[in-house]
Amino acid sequence: NLAIFIAIYSLTVIVLEVPSGMLADIMGRKRIFILSHVFLIMYYMTILFSNSALPLVFANLFHGVGRAFGSGSLEALLIDKAIEKQGEDNIKRINSQILVLNSIALALGAILGGIFGTVGTGYRVLLACIIVMEIILLIISGIIIKEKWDATNITVKSNITGNIRSRTFYRDNKDSIYRITVII
Repeated sequence: NLAIFIAIYSLTVIVLEVPSGMLADIMGRKRIFILSHVFLIMYYMTILFSNSALPLVFANLFHGVGRAFGSGSLEALLIDKAIEKQGEDNIKRINSQILVLNSIALALGAILGGIFGTVGTGYRVLLACIIVMEIILLIISGIIIKEKWDATNITVKSNITGNIRSRTFYRDNKDSIYRITVII
């Protein structure tokens, strides 16, 4: 069963990785970041309360959606803000800072997970703690993360070439234009 659950998670991430990035460009990175953590809370809650394999299928779907939506949405927002304030010449330094912060967070998570594991509290207490931390993260993110977003800057152009339908989304963000093409 474990291989099936991992496959469901992995396939969900693969299928939704590109569309989630496009949604972040269209709907706003903050919204997609918050939505990703809503799916992660659903994942942890489903695991916490499941007692059979079927709910774990849905849990892994939620986990995959949360991972796909969360990957890069906050980082892209941070990079956009840093470029706006410091200029595009500092992008390597900005990416390095983000990687260092990610490494510190990963190390702290591993240490805290190890502490919880040795205390013998069990996985249910650990899952409950994770859910509480996710909820706190949602509240803090909703308050602290600022994103200037104007949905009126988005236009959709459609064209059909042979059997391929392509939708191109343009969003004017000051001097730059983001172009996303979806092949359906």
